[in-house]
Order: sequence, then C-alpha cells, then structure tokens
Amino acid sequence: MSMSLTILLIISFILNVVFIWYIVKLIQELNYMSENTEHTSGVLSEFLEHLERLYELETYYGDESLKSLIRHSKEVLEEVKEFETVISPMKEQEHVEEKEE
Repeated sequence: MSMSLTILLIISFILNVVFIWYIVKLIQELNYMSENTEHTSGVLSEFLEHLERLYELETYYGDESLKSLIRHSKEVLEEVKEFETVISPMKEQEHVEEKEE
C-alpha cells in the first residue's frame, strides 16, 4: 500500500512540475505575442499618419486611390487593436499591479 502511494506521489509531483513548466512557457509566448502586436500597431499607426500627410499634399489632394488606402489602413489598424485587446489582458493586469506597489 505505501509503495503504491509513493509511486502515485512521485507521478503527481512530476506531472505538476511539467504543468508548471508548460504554463510558464505559455505565459512567455503570450507576452511575446503581445509585444509584437503592440509593435505592429505602432508601425501601422505611423504608416497611416504618413499616408494622411501625403494625402494632404497639394499634388495628391483628392486622389481616390490614396483615400481608399487611408480607409483600408484605418480598418487594418482597428483589427490589430482589437486583436491587441484580446492578447493584452495579462499586460494590463501587470500594469495595474505595478501601479499599486
């Protein structure tokens, strides 16, 4: 009886260690994805600003192709920001905890 309990305890310990390692890896991956999403959002914002400045130039003012490209860029940026809100809840929690300290 005690031998089987010892074996079960060892198996349980090993499984717990593996699960903890797996959870840490998942958290690291989530952080990586969150950082990349934030970077992508920043790059798209800069691109959109560039397009809007270009559209305001006298040479291109009223160009339908640029206007369409600006509209499409805004839509893509909104999609990335939506994805960012799904990915980033953990980062927001970290920021709240840092402010409390």
